[in-house]
Amino acid sequence: MHTPVLAADLGVAPIYRPPASVASWTGSYIGISGGGAWGNSVLRNEFTGADQTPRFDLHGGIIGITSGYNIQNGSILYGYESDTSITSKRGSAFNFPPNGAFSSEVKEPWLSTYRGRLGYVQNNWMLYATGGAALANAETSTIGPAGQISDKHWHWGWTLGGGVEMRLTQDWTAKVEYLYVGLQEKSGKKRNEKKKSKNKEYNRTEA
Repeated sequence: MHTPVLAADLGVAPIYRPPASVASWTGSYIGISGGGAWGNSVLRNEFTGADQTPRFDLHGGIIGITSGYNIQNGSILYGYESDTSITSKRGSAFNFPPNGAFSSEVKEPWLSTYRGRLGYVQNNWMLYATGGAALANAETSTIGPAGQISDKHWHWGWTLGGGVEMRLTQDWTAKVEYLYVGLQEKSGKKRNEKKKSKNKEYNRTEA
């Protein structure tokens, strides 16, 4: 006796999984910045134009607020960023003879930059270059047997640098950035070259 056998192919319907979406970098943002600052300076005699001190180093910490706006077009990002920071950067040196009994100090309590950004975006990473204008407040003081003389001035300058930024979540990013800042003396004849390094973490609001 033969018993018929029925067979059927039970196929499994393919499951479609859309690719994971990558958030756009377009939008405005605000955040905090912090890190270290270092550089060098020299003081000049306002009347003779001669160097009053040897060139000496400055260093300290930096913390501030940063904000900006990005526009992403494919893998290319265009943006504007500004920041204002408080710094503890300072340095000092003794004056040249015959004023060797005098000591001069330079402090830079404030530093702001206003920069454009051009970046290359790959998923949640961005590599970028940045540059623009810088504005710093510098305090100079000379201490001697007769007392202390102090002066404050604002100095315009320029800045160039770059960094790497990583998106941590939809609304947060972190980055490491290096900026080179060149500030002009108040006489306009010479530049004090200064550097700063910053680590930043943002709270980003998308447009």
